[in-house]
Parts: sequence; structure tokens; C-alpha cells
Amino acid sequence: MLSHPIINTAELNQIIGSQNLKLIDATIAHVDPSKTIQDPDLHIPNTIRVNLREAFSNPSSSLPNTAPTVEQFETACNQYGISNSDHIIIYDKHGVYSSPRLWWLFKQMGHKSVQVLNGGQPQWKKQFELTKELASYTPKTTGYKAQINPQVLADRDLVLKYSQENKQILDARSAKRFSGIEPEPREGIKSGHIPNSKNLPFGELMNGYMLKQKEHLIDLFTQHIDLDQETVFSCGSGVTACILLLAASTIGTGPFRVYDGSWSEWGHTKLHMPVATSG
Repeated sequence: MLSHPIINTAELNQIIGSQNLKLIDATIAHVDPSKTIQDPDLHIPNTIRVNLREAFSNPSSSLPNTAPTVEQFETACNQYGISNSDHIIIYDKHGVYSSPRLWWLFKQMGHKSVQVLNGGQPQWKKQFELTKELASYTPKTTGYKAQINPQVLADRDLVLKYSQENKQILDARSAKRFSGIEPEPREGIKSGHIPNSKNLPFGELMNGYMLKQKEHLIDLFTQHIDLDQETVFSCGSGVTACILLLAASTIGTGPFRVYDGSWSEWGHTKLHMPVATSG
């Protein structure tokens, strides 16, 4: 099992093309429309491009980006020729944005060897060549076996319990959305935040395309939480919460969970969950 959740571009360059290495591009559109995808038709060599929102989400859920069932996850892995023994490295074309989401899904499904490329494709481009070619792979009908790890996932009931007990909940949305000053981008969703939660916008963890250095991450997190205590990470729809989870996992012991439904579920007008504002 890998001891560190991230890998840098120099380290990837040393092993790229190795047997049982699966390099996966998990790019999705950024929540900020001004952040366009760099080099959409180019890739890091030996890349498998996956559709995160279709293959690795639950299509029957009414919520965006919901984690797939075990069976759906196994089907997706088989579709892309992924085996349990593969060393998986995930990146995206924004730097570090959607790649932590797929990393978390593999962790949730018990995969032993999975990492995120720090800086993603933009950082790789600064040092190495890109290509138009994608890696070939052989789809399977069966083979991949997931073993779910419930300790990395939080549902609404657990988050409500933690909120009532004033346990650690950290929200990755922007400060204005967290405070309720800025309306939510999705229809039917209230403004505000989970009572007793705290706010650390995911962008504050980034230095350009890269996660900030360890000492800066420690300083940011320790202003809000104890990194050696259990924490639930939330966001708008469960994607950017995984950036907080990834960064926290590089410096703390947790345990750490992601609230998969996040504010898209909690803030839905039909649920009548308790909401706090600070605007």
C-alpha cells in the first residue's frame, strides 16, 4: 500500500510506461467557468481518459456526482481495463481539481495503490512532452473486485449528528457561498452552511496548479481543525471536498471523511435541514 497520496511529475516520469501502471485523466469542467481546460486534445503519454461523471457516478441518483455503487464501480473499472493490482495515478487538466475525487472513490472502494499527480497536466507540460495519443487498454466483463471502506464516507445522518455534537466539519466552498451572501448556483438549494461547520475554500490550498507546500497546508488547516481528529469534508456536490481531503491526508492522520451529498443534498429546500448563515 502506498504511504503517500500524491506523486510529483519527476517521480511519474521515472515510472511512466511501467507494467501495471494506469495513468488516468479524470478532468471535468471547473466550477469557475473562467478556468478553461488547458490543451484539451493533448495528454500525458500513456494516459487513459475516463468519464468521471458518467462511468464513476451513480446515474440513478438525483444528486450530482454521487458515488457509484460497488457494482457500478466494478463495471467502470472493468470497462477501462483496470485491475486490483494496478498502481493508479490520477491527474486532471486544471492542475489539482477533479483528480482527488476519483482518488477518493478508489480509496472508498478499497484500492491499495492510488495517487494524485500534483500539478496535473499543466505542471507536466512545464517539464515534459504531451501527446495526442491515448493509451490502449482491454475492456473486461469481470475481474475488478471492490471492497468498500465506509470510514472514508459520510452520509446526511452522520453529518447531522456531528453538527449537533459540534464535531469537525470543514466546507470547501467559497467564503461568500458558505456565509450565505452569494446564492447557490443550483436551483432549489438554500444559501448558507451546515451549523457548526467551518470554511476553508479549496482555492486557498493551491499555489497555481500545485497544492501548497506542507508547512503552508498545516498552517491553513490548523486554523480550523485538529488534523489528528476525525473530520468530515463537504462542498457543493462532493468534488472539491476531496481536494481538502487529499491535502489533509498528506499531513494529518484523521480519520477523514467526505460528505458525498454535500450542500446539494443538505441545502435542498425539500429536506428542511438546519442551515446557518453568517452574512
